[in-house]
Order: sequence, then C-alpha cells, then structure tokens
Amino acid sequence: MPGIWRLIGATARDGDARKIQDNLRGQLVVGLMASILDGLPYPATLLARTIARCHAEQSVWPIRAGLIKAVLNRRSSAKEVTMSLDPDEPNTGYRLGRLFAVLENIQHVAQGNINVTIRDRYFSSAMTSPRSAFAELMRLKNAHLKKVRRSSSGLAVHFERLLDEILGPLPPAKGFPAFLSLDDQGRFILGYHNQRNFRSGSKAEDSADSLADLPEAETAK
Repeated sequence: MPGIWRLIGATARDGDARKIQDNLRGQLVVGLMASILDGLPYPATLLARTIARCHAEQSVWPIRAGLIKAVLNRRSSAKEVTMSLDPDEPNTGYRLGRLFAVLENIQHVAQGNINVTIRDRYFSSAMTSPRSAFAELMRLKNAHLKKVRRSSSGLAVHFERLLDEILGPLPPAKGFPAFLSLDDQGRFILGYHNQRNFRSGSKAEDSADSLADLPEAETAK
C-alpha cells in the first residue's frame, strides 16, 4: 500500500511531493492523517489537486484513480465507486469517461500509434466541457469506424454495440452536458481508467476493448 508521502505526491507534478508548497503540503498531510485515523471525509483539496494533475498531464495514473475513488466514496452515501469496470453505473461523468476510452481505442485501431491522439487534444475539454468536445469526437469517430470497418467488419460492429451500451442510459433529449461538476469530473476519470484497463477474459474482446498495453506515465514510476 502506498504511504502518506506517495499519496500526497500523487497530487503534484511528476508525483513529487517536494513540488508542493510547504504550508499546503503540511495541510494535506494533517488532513489526510485525520481522515484515516478518525474516519473523516478526505480533504476537498485532495480531489481538486488530483483532478487538476490528470487535466494537466492528460493521463490517469492508478494511484490518482485510487485517490479519486477514495475521496468520492468517503464524501458520498451514493453507490460505492469501484476500481473495476461497472457497466451498470448510470452516472453521466462515469459513462462519458468510458465513452472517451472507447473512442480513443477506436482511433488506435484505425490509425495505429500516432504522434497526436484524441487524448492529447481533447481529454481535458471532454472532462470539463463535454458538449463541445464530444460533438467533434463523435464526428471523428465516424471516420475512424469507417476505416476499422474496411479491415474488420466484426470489430466495427463490436465497437458500435459497445458505444450503444454506454450511450443508452444517457438522457437523449438533453444530449451531452455543457459542464461537469468537480465530483463528476472525478467520475469521468474513473470511468476512463476502468474502461481503458478492462479485461473481460476473452482475448478477442480484450484486444478490442483495452488500451492498457499502451504506455502510461505510471509505468515509468
């Protein structure tokens, strides 16, 4: 299990707690220890700083996903958020995170390893302003799926069914929300992380559904 120093460091650039101002670092340590020992809600700044690092670096480290899950579960009496994929989770932020991971995978299958991906260009905006970001992402998806269909019609059908499953529970009349609250941005990150690392047990489905084998910042840690 990661220690306090590493947990605090996960909220900082490069995962280095020394890059946090001394007074803020002290507040985070005291607040986190009080939460652990007394069962109190985790410090609100812990969620905000962790989400901000995911924004800035456009990637999700496992330890950051774990921090977000812990904060959300401690502060809410709603259904517990897990670290494994929950296909029945109705939260809009969570489903949009899953959707982004699938769109990223469709692009990867269609174009292979490219220098600039939709994650590089749209991750932060999709998390904060979904309506404008996903309008463009869904347009790009059509072009990417067309290319996938030329090489594997079965894989294209698989992706289409997965997209329908994710989008089905979202309110069709409202479309994509204009903005996501901070908590829902956290759920977006968890949905993205869980979908990206999903393993079904079927080699064919895992090949289509998971981007876990692509490099992430945490793998170098």
